[in-house]
Amino acid sequence: MKAFQNERREAPLFFWRDATRHEIDILVDFGDRLLPIEVKSGLTLGADAGDGLRWWLELPGNDNADGTLVYGGDESYLRKNLAVRPWFLT
Repeated sequence: MKAFQNERREAPLFFWRDATRHEIDILVDFGDRLLPIEVKSGLTLGADAGDGLRWWLELPGNDNADGTLVYGGDESYLRKNLAVRPWFLT
């Protein structure tokens, strides 16, 4: 949001849910790609924390290859094709 505000543009943020209740907390529309972001409040992440993002990334016709998982912990790392980031660094 800050980057868009610096450019004096409204941040193109969306929420997505399908009929089977799969959902993405935040989708950022960059025009040529979408960045899916899942937000978890816990200090640690369970093994299934990125399942919703991976499900969305694997949808037929979806050209997006990565996503971001924001959580309450304090470490940044990669988990498969997902960037895991603490909330204070996002």
